[in-house]
Amino acid sequence: MIFKGEQQQGFARIVYQASMFIGGGRSMTVCLLLLLGMLANMPSRASETLVLAPQLKQGFYQTIFNEMIQGIRDAATGSVNTVMISRASPRLHAEPWLEQYQPDYIISLGSLAGQTYKGIDVATPWVLGAVHKAPKPPQRSDSADHGVVNNASNKFSPNLTVSLIPAPDKLFDQLHALAPKINRIHVVYQQADDALITYARMAAKQLDITLHVYQAEDLKHSAELHQDILKNAKPEHDALWLLQNPAIVDNRLILPRVLKVAWQRKLTIISNKLSHVKHGVLLSLYPDNYQLGQYLWQRAAGLKADNIQTGSQLEWLKQTRLAVNTRTARHLGLRFSAEQNRQIDLKFPRH
Repeated sequence: MIFKGEQQQGFARIVYQASMFIGGGRSMTVCLLLLLGMLANMPSRASETLVLAPQLKQGFYQTIFNEMIQGIRDAATGSVNTVMISRASPRLHAEPWLEQYQPDYIISLGSLAGQTYKGIDVATPWVLGAVHKAPKPPQRSDSADHGVVNNASNKFSPNLTVSLIPAPDKLFDQLHALAPKINRIHVVYQQADDALITYARMAAKQLDITLHVYQAEDLKHSAELHQDILKNAKPEHDALWLLQNPAIVDNRLILPRVLKVAWQRKLTIISNKLSHVKHGVLLSLYPDNYQLGQYLWQRAAGLKADNIQTGSQLEWLKQTRLAVNTRTARHLGLRFSAEQNRQIDLKFPRH
């Protein structure tokens, strides 16, 4: 155990008093009892959090990570030590930082920091955020159930990964708030999206929305499926959900065709990808970086309290902001109240 600040002073006083008792001829038993009693009354040390984050050039992406780190710092009850990792660094192991900081919690931000799993002990709660999917360390069990991926056999897996992909229930709830007549959602997906689709089915059921799913083998198949959906959808009640998966929704082939037909037929399109809103999709959700940082620390502390030491879970993003294309909304005949307009964090087109 490491003693710091007042704990070091308290320990020094214990040693001094013990020596006085021993020097004064008191029995060793009394001395040991005194030592144990005073040690038991000493306050436990403040928690230590180690944050692993990518070192980027100052700009938009570095600002994102800085906001997350600030959220972690403001949520933490103890000290927060941040290690910035460069892509130019050699293959990284975590042992030196663990030895230096002896953290109670570890929070990795981004895929690069998520790769530094060598040396992270299973007993230290480890949360990974700011990634789209859970990492694939050596020895992985690919079972998935309700959006949870279990890796209990691999001690180098994070206890929890919080994805940047918006939680379907949050997305569907926003759609219902802005376009309440929509009660059917269509989505094209690949097998890699199974966990997300499983979660989405449950979310849709809870909101009394019918979710129609179509599995695509490749981009060509995806184009055919989207074409059929756009042809048969009923504008009054149907919406198309675009996933953030370039293997089924790309910016060159799928997105332009979908937006063109949707505009002509006045069909509602929602997306997991923020940039799609700029091009004409009605709405999307994107991370609230500061709140996400706070949540990552709270979850890490929760793992410590619950003594969860094995297995890995995947959560979808619920710390979100709302982006809406107001031009598309007007075209669809949607009218928002003053309160709804205040809840929109980012509007397109930008003027």
